[in-house]
Amino acid sequence: MLGGKCVKCGYNKCTHALEFHHQNNNKEFTISKQWNSKTWELMKKEVKKCILLCSNCHRELHFAEHLQRLNDSGSNPGCQIAPSEKFK
Repeated sequence: MLGGKCVKCGYNKCTHALEFHHQNNNKEFTISKQWNSKTWELMKKEVKKCILLCSNCHRELHFAEHLQRLNDSGSNPGCQIAPSEKFK
């Protein structure tokens, strides 16, 4: 599903290390927590809103988003990590 590898780095060794990342703030539910309570059709619809990332790239993306929010608010988190490049 979604190519079976991380769209950022290409990781594909362990499917348990791959995660769905919703784009464009269009998340209706968390796929990994709702998979057994939703129909297959609803699951496919939700997955189509996502890109597939390995756990490391997913954490880096969310951390970069967090830093951007801090920077936008004028806070100085004391961290020099630049926000990640935009994902596909």
